[in-house]
Amino acid sequence: MCDKCNQIDRKIERYRTLSSRITDQLTIDGIAKLVEELLAEKFGLHPEIHLVRVIPDNGRRQFWQAATDRDEALDRVLDVIPEGWAASLEERRLSADHMAELDKKPGEVRRYQVS
Repeated sequence: MCDKCNQIDRKIERYRTLSSRITDQLTIDGIAKLVEELLAEKFGLHPEIHLVRVIPDNGRRQFWQAATDRDEALDRVLDVIPEGWAASLEERRLSADHMAELDKKPGEVRRYQVS
């Protein structure tokens, strides 16, 4: 990661720590918005979309996309799929052109639908 990304990560961590210590919903919402803006800024520096292979209870393989840093992709997908499903990060990487076509927002996680 570059120095700018490291600075953004430190800011995000401070905001999240602060948010966990307060109870005012308006302030919490404001902090969430700041974190979202910082994630967008970071994503703009180095846009990344990672593939995560998911095996649900029925055993039929699915692919999910996570517009996050590589080290966060698996955790973000695990946060949205049902408990008990298996997930693993794919080694294959998407091309820059393919990532641009997908037009994902920073932090977005979505099942990849093959048409």
